[in-house]
Amino acid sequence: MSVVLIASMAMGQQSDAAFWQTPGNTVRDAKGNITYTQIKDPKNFTVKIFDRGQWVTYHYEPNSTKVAKVEGPDTSEDYLYDGDRWNGVTVRAHGRSHTIHATDTVVVTDDMPRITIERDAKGRDIAVRRGNDVVAAISYDANGQVQRLAVGAMSLDINILTSGVREVLRANDSVLVTTVAKAQGKRQFPISLDPVADRLRLGSDWRNSVQFNRSATGSLVSVTDAMHHQIAEIVQFGETSAAFDTKSSPLFYELRLKYSANPVVGSGDGDAFADPTTALNGILPDGLIVPVTGDASAYVSRPGDGAISSLWTVNGASAPAYRFVVYHEGAKPSATNVVE
Repeated sequence: MSVVLIASMAMGQQSDAAFWQTPGNTVRDAKGNITYTQIKDPKNFTVKIFDRGQWVTYHYEPNSTKVAKVEGPDTSEDYLYDGDRWNGVTVRAHGRSHTIHATDTVVVTDDMPRITIERDAKGRDIAVRRGNDVVAAISYDANGQVQRLAVGAMSLDINILTSGVREVLRANDSVLVTTVAKAQGKRQFPISLDPVADRLRLGSDWRNSVQFNRSATGSLVSVTDAMHHQIAEIVQFGETSAAFDTKSSPLFYELRLKYSANPVVGSGDGDAFADPTTALNGILPDGLIVPVTGDASAYVSRPGDGAISSLWTVNGASAPAYRFVVYHEGAKPSATNVVE
């Protein structure tokens, strides 16, 4: 969740009048230095926030707690609404501007096809469409565990064993790799660049050199290569993102997959049933990359040892290449290619 989203949620908990009548908060460290502070200006309906060494200014609609614009040292953001519902953001930085709109089931942004997420009666993702094309599909067993994630011509079958979680990755029904994965590891990957690595002129070891830097306003992530040159930028809105190269050409959408059912209350005790996908944390891909064209790909943001942490397709001139990464704790990740 972005810094802006957290701030907006926190600010929206008070009534409009109470919010502007209440002084801003200040936090100091053990030495008395200010680490966080809010300066409210009820006359101009702005709030300046100092956090992590940077100032950000929130502009509100008059006499309300509805954020209209956010300005930081490197970025500005316009908040977009459908009535009172916050449904998008326009981010401006480096002389470029990008807009993303998102609801629970639809995502759309500049020069990219609309993404539609299909869910079952329990609120779980079952398919993702780019325009009219299904780019990913998910099936579940009777107990609510994910059985298969299909992404383009690739499919990942999952089976829980006493020794770990068995994964079988196939392409066009041919087995590419079988592995037994352990629980969630320590290393975290904020996003996968595998399907666009060639376009961005990155090697297969890009995970060991690329840097992701979030703007002060929170919704823009700049991607830099080993030489500290910017190669892409990612606009984030809630659980969805849209990536562009430095010429503003669209690259892909990134979605957080939702495998868990909506909370189901037990009979009379008020407790929700346990989430059956918990055992798959660090193994089940939680991120879906949907490029402008071509097959989608999936990745695990915090993979466990032995997990298939990324899978994607490269469409070559003669035949597609089906690629994947098996993550091993403590080793540098590298790509494996299998051509069909």
